[in-house]
Amino acid sequence: MNTFNIMVLIMLEQSEQIIDSLSSVMIYALVGGILIIIFLSVINNILTKSEIKNLTKQLGKIEIARMQTSHELYDYYNAFSDKSLLPFKYSYPGSIEILWDIINDYRANSITDAINLFIEDSHRNKMENIQAGILKENKKLNQTASSAKNWAVASTAVSVLGLLKRD
Repeated sequence: MNTFNIMVLIMLEQSEQIIDSLSSVMIYALVGGILIIIFLSVINNILTKSEIKNLTKQLGKIEIARMQTSHELYDYYNAFSDKSLLPFKYSYPGSIEILWDIINDYRANSITDAINLFIEDSHRNKMENIQAGILKENKKLNQTASSAKNWAVASTAVSVLGLLKRD
């Protein structure tokens, strides 16, 4: 054998060793990467569960505070119910302002009339919103139908032109 062949054999042997080493390193890196991903996901899951527990505790405290406040408000209202002009249902600030505006604009002469107008206005607004939603949906459907009609006309025209070209 000449020296060139010997050098080629040595280089092939070394390259095989390098490839084997690289394969091992790649396998170790891949396994290490997978283990790191698993480790991080487990830690993230643990942190998420602890955060959920903390948030659940806070939510429970908030719910208890809300219930206590609601009971206090109801008790306060009951304490003054004989002096109150409004039913409890309409004693929140937003409705009181609306009722005041109704009476102040001379749309009602009494609180009872103002409450009835408030209920009618609320119902009318609700129905108008529903009707606006229906109109919006009908508009979309009409646009879709119009688009489908245009495509059908175009398709028919193309078919007729195709038939005319054959003749």
